[in-house]
Amino acid sequence: MRTSLKGLLVMLLPIVSLACATFAPVVPDLVWDRSAEVEVISYACYGGLVPNEVWMNDIPTFRLWGDGRALWVEDQIDGSRRVYTAQFTDDEITAMLTEMAQRRFFTLADSYEPDYEIMDGGACQMRVALADTYKSVSVLTGGEPPADYDVLAGYLVRAGGHSGVDFVPERGFLFATPSGDPVSAATASWPADGIDGIRLAESAGGVPIEGEALRTAWEIVNRGIFTVVESGGESFRLAVQVEGVTSTWPVAP
Repeated sequence: MRTSLKGLLVMLLPIVSLACATFAPVVPDLVWDRSAEVEVISYACYGGLVPNEVWMNDIPTFRLWGDGRALWVEDQIDGSRRVYTAQFTDDEITAMLTEMAQRRFFTLADSYEPDYEIMDGGACQMRVALADTYKSVSVLTGGEPPADYDVLAGYLVRAGGHSGVDFVPERGFLFATPSGDPVSAATASWPADGIDGIRLAESAGGVPIEGEALRTAWEIVNRGIFTVVESGGESFRLAVQVEGVTSTWPVAP
């Protein structure tokens, strides 16, 4: 039986199409809402059963908004953290989205979970919001996503290689919780009569904070969220929450 060249091409076309679908990354239209309120790219990890200080001071690893503003956290070896901010250009945002598309982010499963139950496991979530496409990928402790996901996680942790400047908040809320630690364990101090009128003994339920008091508290929590602070012969642990920055924000403290 003889097959013409035209017939052979017709038979091969489905195979070629399947190969392209298998090996070529899916790239949606990389157009995004340029509003300052829209998070175009975000990556965050959340613990399971964690101490109160962890979730109260938590800041997502990386966030990039539609107007190009970015905010990310760099954890240091000594347990401290640095919070950076930068302004991305449209070309830089497009480059990040292109990297994610080429790493097959848009074809990953929505969730990767372990085959067994982990009672106190955490989760990491990566999200992209485009004008016509929304994709979220969650990886629970013990889940095994493809290697591309891990590469992208490292890429976002480094803010895509973008440099930034230290983020300095202008206002926030301070929570000072008696820690029960001996005062001798304190590695930071707060005047008993307060800073800008803010006394730790009166801040358990959350108080508005700005100026020098905010700068001092922000430095303390970024030094280490378990830092013990002495004030007036008592020991405290602090949480500083900033609207649009920390994962939680007191609507009515």
